[in-house]
Amino acid sequence: MWFGSANLGAFVRRADGTYARTTQHASILRAVENIGPAVAFTLSCDSVSVLLESMEPDQTEIEFMDGSTLPTVATVGDIKDDGSYRSDRVYACLCRKEHYILVCASSPPELLAQAAALEAQLVGMVFGCTSYL
Repeated sequence: MWFGSANLGAFVRRADGTYARTTQHASILRAVENIGPAVAFTLSCDSVSVLLESMEPDQTEIEFMDGSTLPTVATVGDIKDDGSYRSDRVYACLCRKEHYILVCASSPPELLAQAAALEAQLVGMVFGCTSYL
């Protein structure tokens, strides 16, 4: 299991478009800027670690039991400014090397709801549950 916290952080977009943040890690900031959400944070938990241990090396997404998917990248630096990651509402991406999910949304309530739903889906996958919160 992975228990690092150096890369974890939270981001809130200011009125001028810059981000107030809890980390100085440049590659996370660039990824957040590329996506352009109002708020974002990195989600790291035991179920993320277990999931990473069971993934194939070339796997590009995780499919949950409800049919939704979670894209994966080798490293947060792979999230490029090509527009494909931008979203008006929510976005999440599993970053393998960093052992976290970058979760983004247009508001704090949406961010927390997205994170809770992701955690429920991860726990369901890891422990074989068929129902969520």
